[in-house]
Amino acid sequence: MTSSFRVFVACVSAWLLWGCASAPRKPAAGGPSRHAQSAQAHFASPFTYEWFVRAELLRASGRLEDAIEAYRTALTGADEDAQLSARLGSALAEHGDLAGAQQVLDEALVLDPESESVWLARAELSELRGDLDSAINALERAERAAPSSARAPLRLAELLREHGHVERASAVLERFRARSSVAGGADAHRAALEQALERRDADEVFEATLPYRLGAPPSATLVQRAATLLLERERPVLALRVLELLPPPERDASLELRVLRTVGSLPALESWFVTHEPTRSDERVEAARALLLLGKVEDAAIIVDAERLSQPVTPILQLLAAQVELARGHYADAAESFARVPSAASVAAEARLGLTQALSALGLGPLGAEVGLHASQAAAAAAASVQ
Repeated sequence: MTSSFRVFVACVSAWLLWGCASAPRKPAAGGPSRHAQSAQAHFASPFTYEWFVRAELLRASGRLEDAIEAYRTALTGADEDAQLSARLGSALAEHGDLAGAQQVLDEALVLDPESESVWLARAELSELRGDLDSAINALERAERAAPSSARAPLRLAELLREHGHVERASAVLERFRARSSVAGGADAHRAALEQALERRDADEVFEATLPYRLGAPPSATLVQRAATLLLERERPVLALRVLELLPPPERDASLELRVLRTVGSLPALESWFVTHEPTRSDERVEAARALLLLGKVEDAAIIVDAERLSQPVTPILQLLAAQVELARGHYADAAESFARVPSAASVAAEARLGLTQALSALGLGPLGAEVGLHASQAAAAAAASVQ
């Protein structure tokens, strides 16, 4: 298939899809409004669809300025298309032209005051301006404009959660679930899982993944959030079952390593290293921890040394360096390194355990036991303060 033919197919597909979305609306009682007449008469040309497709492709590839020009070109063949104007306004906002985006979206709202796309774009613009109230209002208007759509309620719940309004976020999700539960589609499943994650209840989160385990298409982001929460709630086996809902290329490598390491699945960890190469820093750190568990001390040491040279030494890197020395049998160096891990660090308990082991190996068993006792007491006090 030639590239020109592929472009032709893409344009025709978009034309058909958008054409269906722009089907004539039923006139209101008393005759059609100006907007309804416009919607019934509106038919975008192949020229408009071709340039719309070009704009979307350019935007997806990061060529935002070229995409904006393509949207403008598309609008020359459809100057009263609110949905296309919404995409242009969104692109302008993303590019930093907030005034230009505002003007385009104001004009689009005159064309179609009940356009979900326009209200979503206005919410995006308000977020960029830091105007939370306007963003929430725009998302609520988008939700009313398209009650069966998931885009507005899910973004609204996410925005409310990000700003600490957890109960309001839950109410939005509950409202959407009530509308969509009859259909039982992917959007309803997603809303149920979002709500369970809001409550941070491990059992409820795992139960909410049931539709995905029965074959519904999973949301990669939500599934990984669920696995993370289950891991934090010390349910690593459930976290692994949830993470396995995603095909391997879609799994976050760092999270997968943490889950496998916590479960203690050595064969699975061995297999992971056969097919994967950690790239990000967090992946390499988790890979080093997994390699230590597998007894591959020198492989872990190579990663730790490289990370310590490339970035400031973090508590986790300090812990890993100490664990490498402990595994090598350099107990004095290990004890010194373990002692340097800050007591407030998230890995402090592991460091104190390692220090106890290093001191015991040096023949300082009573001192090691005392350190271990203090570590246990500190961990218990920290757990009590969280509860």
